[in-house]
Amino acid sequence: MPILKKYLRRYTDLPALIHLLRTERITFLNPSKWVDRNDAYFMDIYKKQKHLSTLLAICCSMKSETYHDWHVFSHGSSGVCISFHRQELVNALTIGNSGIRSGEVRYLKIENIKTSDLEVEELPLVKRAPYSSESEFRFIYESSKVKVETLSFPMPLECIEKTYLSPWMPLSIVDSVKPTLKGLCRNLRIPFIHSTLISNEEWMHRGDEIVKSARKRSK
Repeated sequence: MPILKKYLRRYTDLPALIHLLRTERITFLNPSKWVDRNDAYFMDIYKKQKHLSTLLAICCSMKSETYHDWHVFSHGSSGVCISFHRQELVNALTIGNSGIRSGEVRYLKIENIKTSDLEVEELPLVKRAPYSSESEFRFIYESSKVKVETLSFPMPLECIEKTYLSPWMPLSIVDSVKPTLKGLCRNLRIPFIHSTLISNEEWMHRGDEIVKSARKRSK
């Protein structure tokens, strides 16, 4: 799967997208509830070691659209995938906001982590090798003074390249949702695209063409 150099994709849901568009703020979440308990544990021991009151994160993908990401992170008709301009998003969140850092996640095998020279500072950006297909890029907020479960930071809508609506969203609902979302974007022309991952007309048309071609050759 190709890595996107210029973009980061955030798989989330429609309520989170509406909040982002209305407030121009993006929300960092508590990793304690992550399904990957290995990842959550590393975040927890880092938090304790650093004597932090709060440790929050935002997870993005550096690769193009996959069924796995939709199914795991944004399954159902209300799922969305926001494609951000990578450098613009990094600048918006890290410049002027103390306590925020970002970086690409490293994926290591258990046998390798035993002998690696990892520092405590690196723990929030390390995951097990079986998760390497996620190609994750992570933003981390930490504070020894502020104690919160979530925290939102300003993020100009210009950071958004485009947004994909769930491939499971019915077309009739897509037609209603798109204008609503566009109305929240000031005068910006942010594309809202219905993902065709699970039903693509061009792909199916190619299949029809293959069948037609095979029939002609058999005559």
